[in-house]
Amino acid sequence: MKIEQLFSPVDKKAAVVTSQRGCTGEYTDEQRRDNLKAHLFSLRSQLDSLPKFSKDRKELGIRIHEIQNEMHAIRPKRRCPGIEKYILDILREEMTKFEWNRLMERARKRMEACNNG
Repeated sequence: MKIEQLFSPVDKKAAVVTSQRGCTGEYTDEQRRDNLKAHLFSLRSQLDSLPKFSKDRKELGIRIHEIQNEMHAIRPKRRCPGIEKYILDILREEMTKFEWNRLMERARKRMEACNNG
């Protein structure tokens, strides 16, 4: 396997999947992070197939470390995944009905704009 193959761009399949999720021509930070995550998974599987003390394995390990740093720069790992639901519950409890309805209307408009694209 050539070293150029190890450092190929993000998997095309992963890029297509994430581009279908977005509503604009540019990737969001989360989509970029998802692409890097898919690429990282691919590189890790290639790392397992290389001999333990090979030069390619060392270079691949360095590239994996760089991708992990890029992912962290976009967004650090979430410490409380799924907390969004609880935040919404708290907001609903703290807001008046008018404020809540106004907030939900703004959210619906953004969602519709994203879906209609």
